Amino acid sequence: MNLTVIKAAFALTALALGAPAAHAQVFPQTTTPTAQADQQQIEQRATALQAAVQQAAKAQKLKQPAADALYKELAGVKASVQELAPKQGFVSAAEKASYQRVFAKAECAIAGQK
Repeated sequence: MNLTVIKAAFALTALALGAPAAHAQVFPQTTTPTAQADQQQIEQRATALQAAVQQAAKAQKLKQPAADALYKELAGVKASVQELAPKQGFVSAAEKASYQRVFAKAECAIAGQK
């Protein structure tokens, strides 16, 4: 057996025994250019909406507690995509849908809709 096969077998055995670090060393995740583009687009949209939420609160179109909650939720989107995209190597469709729901919620609040 060559060394690569032995390492892979060891990593799979370690993974089966509950040691995910060995798996990560042999099979590292890489972020694809598409995932990087998705991540950047999501971060930019969340940042833009955070600014819009702040402006709406300053203009008293949005109450401060609601603005704070939306700002925090958008910060959570940014943190989530920054963590998951590099770890998984992609942004899943389910994650994108979840982020889009948060964006829609913020846009409706800014527009004064419920």
